[in-house]
Amino acid sequence: MSVSRKYLGLVVITSFILCICGEYLGNDQKKHNVHEKIEEPSTFNKSSYIGLADGNPFKNCKEIFDSGVNISGIYEIQPIGSNKLINVTCDMETRGGGWTVIQRRIDGSVDFYRDWREYKFGFGDLNGEHWLGLESIYHLTAFEATQLLVELVDKDGINAYALYETFAIGSEVEGYYLSTLKGYSGDAGDSLTNHLGQGFTTKDLNLDQSTVNCAEEYLGAWWYKSGYTSNLNGKFRSMFPPAAYKYKGINWFSFRNDNYFLSQTRMLVRPEY
Repeated sequence: MSVSRKYLGLVVITSFILCICGEYLGNDQKKHNVHEKIEEPSTFNKSSYIGLADGNPFKNCKEIFDSGVNISGIYEIQPIGSNKLINVTCDMETRGGGWTVIQRRIDGSVDFYRDWREYKFGFGDLNGEHWLGLESIYHLTAFEATQLLVELVDKDGINAYALYETFAIGSEVEGYYLSTLKGYSGDAGDSLTNHLGQGFTTKDLNLDQSTVNCAEEYLGAWWYKSGYTSNLNGKFRSMFPPAAYKYKGINWFSFRNDNYFLSQTRMLVRPEY
């Protein structure tokens, strides 16, 4: 593929800013094919476990909620297509309840600059900061229509949200690419649709469209394109960092600009039914 143009600064796309790393390669999407399979590590702190066992595991937090449980906490589920039981944090109160938390940032206590293996299986503390794991997110989103809720808090305590009526990612052999995203509403602005079709890039596996590894460039892991308009797995930093750290933090450009890092984020999924 020929490089259409090199960008040395920022490109303004409608109402948000697109941060470019390396050279912009246009809108063509890479094929995402990851062949290596990885054994699961034990990286979760699984304290405060709440279990519901009746011989028929729940598939997601919405099923638990619909069964009459309205207490938020850690529950055991077995997502569609998975042969494993996993522990997840269920939010039974926000926007009708039944949400499965797939990402949470609150205080910088967990390092999110991690490799493919850890992003595949998940890491952190289910009671605090954590990433549920790409494999689990795939099974939660790929087999039935699923909503995505993104919650953001800035350094002044101002809240915003982005709700997508349909969200899904591909399998590992497809690079866990962002396969479906539509039906935005909310007050945070849409800073994720620009990443549609992109594979997930980590510091040790580059599936972006840049000539450099955007995960290394921005010290995160995300569905980077040739840059980003959101970067919720970036480094946890102060609100106005030194110039050398610009773009290397937690960003959602349509909510706060490129030089303003967010203090809290959550990503949650729920079946549409």
